[in-house]
Amino acid sequence: IGIEFYLIQDKYVNASNKKKSYTNPLAHIKDKYGKLEYDDSKTFHCTAMCLNEIGYQNILTLNYLSNLKASDEVKVDGENGCFKQKPRITERLLFKYSEGLAITSGCRLSLPNTYYINGFKNEAVELLHQFNNKCENFFIELHVAHNEIEEKMFHFLKEFAFKHNIPTLVSNDYHYVEKGDLKIWTILGGIRRNTT
Repeated sequence: IGIEFYLIQDKYVNASNKKKSYTNPLAHIKDKYGKLEYDDSKTFHCTAMCLNEIGYQNILTLNYLSNLKASDEVKVDGENGCFKQKPRITERLLFKYSEGLAITSGCRLSLPNTYYINGFKNEAVELLHQFNNKCENFFIELHVAHNEIEEKMFHFLKEFAFKHNIPTLVSNDYHYVEKGDLKIWTILGGIRRNTT
């Protein structure tokens, strides 16, 4: 059993928009409409797969916590939930419940890959080291490259995995089966994001 979580960095969970004592390197990046693309509520993809019974229990716990609001009175092991518009987990929760799970570096929409794609290689490297040190079964996820950015990301991740002796797995994003389904998939994605 595997699940894709929306990961949010711990420092942004209860951050006040008025007073911040941290620097978000992605905060100045704007989308094609001029809106800030990476605000404090931005989530990133994170994939976890069960390896054994402990992993199965941990993935259920993470899934449960990701769907609880922080304001809910229900707690698991003293932990509040992180739900805000969509199910989310923090890095701290992921690391706490990572036993028995295979955790991957993720697809293009993961936090380390987002850092790398936007020119923050040092932050990407630091985060990959953090995941490797705190997750017993951490894998670098390699995807087939479909453009120049993904090609650079592929080589960066492949070299990082080789240099640090981290196991890899090869994956790819398949959101539709037939090539002709791209138009429908694009429309549904626009509806989900509330964009046209």
